[in-house]
Amino acid sequence: MIRLFVGAIGLGVLATSALAADPVEIGIGYLHRAGVKPTLSLVEQPAENDGLAGARLAIEDNNTTGKFLNQHFTLEELRLKDGDDAAKAAAALADRKIGFIIADLPADALLKAADAVRDRGTVLFNAGAIDDRLREQDCRANVIHAAPTRSMLADGLAQYLVWKQWKRWMLVVGSHEEDKLFAEAAATRRLALWRQDRPGAQYSRIAAAHVAPIAV
Repeated sequence: MIRLFVGAIGLGVLATSALAADPVEIGIGYLHRAGVKPTLSLVEQPAENDGLAGARLAIEDNNTTGKFLNQHFTLEELRLKDGDDAAKAAAALADRKIGFIIADLPADALLKAADAVRDRGTVLFNAGAIDDRLREQDCRANVIHAAPTRSMLADGLAQYLVWKQWKRWMLVVGSHEEDKLFAEAAATRRLALWRQDRPGAQYSRIAAAHVAPIAV
C-alpha cells in the first residue's frame, strides 16, 4: 500500500515536471512511531521496517522512470519515540520542503500532525489510523485516507458472512478500548438486516477474532 502512495504522488506531479529544465525535486516524508504493532499471533508479527520498505522500493522505482520524466524523488523517514510530538515532527518535515507525508500514526497523533502543517500546503496520507471519526467529525482537508475504517472492516466481514449464509453470529468483546470500538462498528452494520429477515429471531452479534481481538 505504501508503494502505491509514492507512485500516486509521482503521477500527480508529472504534468509540471515535464516542462521544467532541471529535475523536479519531490520530497516525501514517512512519519511513524517506533516499535512493532501488537498482533494476536506471533505468526502475524510484521517486520520492523513494515511500510518503510515499501516506500523505499517505490522511491527506487519512481526514480528509474523519473529520469525520463524529469523527476527526482527523495524519502525522509522520521520515527517517533514515546513522548515525541507528532505535530513538531510534521512541521519539521514541512520545513525541509517536504510536501507529502505518509503518516502511519494513531488518530490523535495524525490530527495533530495535520493541523500543524495545515497552512503549509502539505498533504498527509493516512496509512494506519482506522477511526471512523477521521472521515466524519474529525475530517481534515489536508489528509487523504487509504487505511479502511472500523466500520468498513466490519461491513466487509458482515458481507462475507452473509455470502457464506452463516446466520448464527456471536460477538466476543475484549476489555481494551480498541476491542470495544470494533464491537460497536460490527454491531451497527448487518445486524439489522438479519433481524428484519426473520422478525422475532434471536441472533447474537457479529465479530471475529481478527476484527474484535480478544483480551484475556
